[in-house]
Amino acid sequence: MFYTYWHNALQGQFGPIHENDPQCGYYRMRWRRGGDWIPVAIFREDDGEVLALCKGEMKGAFEVWTWCCRYPVDYEVYRAVAEEGKPWPDNVLAGGLTDRVAKSSYQTTGNPSPAPFPTIGHNSTGVTEAEGLLEEIEALKYLSSNWLEEIGAIATQTDADRAANYAERFGMLESKAEALRTSAKRPVLEEGRRIDAEWKPVIARASDNKAKMKKALEPYLLSERERILREQAEREAALIAKGVEGSDPSNSTSSTSSMLPPRAGTHGRRIGLRSKKVVSVIDEEAFVNGFKSNDRFWQDQAVRSSMLKLAESDLIAGHPVPGAELIEQVSAA
Repeated sequence: MFYTYWHNALQGQFGPIHENDPQCGYYRMRWRRGGDWIPVAIFREDDGEVLALCKGEMKGAFEVWTWCCRYPVDYEVYRAVAEEGKPWPDNVLAGGLTDRVAKSSYQTTGNPSPAPFPTIGHNSTGVTEAEGLLEEIEALKYLSSNWLEEIGAIATQTDADRAANYAERFGMLESKAEALRTSAKRPVLEEGRRIDAEWKPVIARASDNKAKMKKALEPYLLSERERILREQAEREAALIAKGVEGSDPSNSTSSTSSMLPPRAGTHGRRIGLRSKKVVSVIDEEAFVNGFKSNDRFWQDQAVRSSMLKLAESDLIAGHPVPGAELIEQVSAA
């Protein structure tokens, strides 16, 4: 009776799965960091303790059960891999089940169907740590989602504890993934910092001296701009005077459009003056009052976010905020 779940699973008939109820049988799994599939045997000792033998290493069955429960294998396949050192048969899918059509190179006792939930990769070759962890997360998601669907809603302390345990395991996988991401990224960041340390001073030195030289050039360019504008005004005045005497200004070859802006430099990119429009507040009170009735201002997300932060700060400090109050928002943590 201890092997009922395993026998049924080999035929593709998976019974209820509970993380605290490991079932005896033969399975395979990818250990926490992903990589190669390893054989797993779960058995019960005479004293009732349930243990797991994972590639020659004894572990508690509770530690490995949810990682292998969806991947049963025939005993002959397990023995060939675990005891004789043979490779996994080609027809054993990534889900751990033997293809119902293809026949194993080892004599088996059943032809179970493929695993009913998505798995990553066709075999263990080339599986990254990220893919291995993602597979563990998907397996845990499958178990937890099925359990939630089965109970409908959490209504007892036992169910609450189980949900919390699932959340804790997801949290452990999240922390592990974050640690692995940080570890994998660290050499790249360190190399980037080394490159920045080598080149940023060089770039900054060139940039600072470029800005210094442009700043020294600015008074001359401004002076030239004033001279050109002055000459333009004088020419326009002269044209107007000639027009009064009967001359037609439109026939003159002189035009304000022909006046070129001041520039400096004889090769490459020549340097000139750049103009841009900027807001200058000349009456602070009028400026603020002008936006009080502007719906676009109050609907702006950045404005609303700033207002909420200021309101929260004032309310926490005990200062009243018209139209707002602190409320308690409770969520699982």
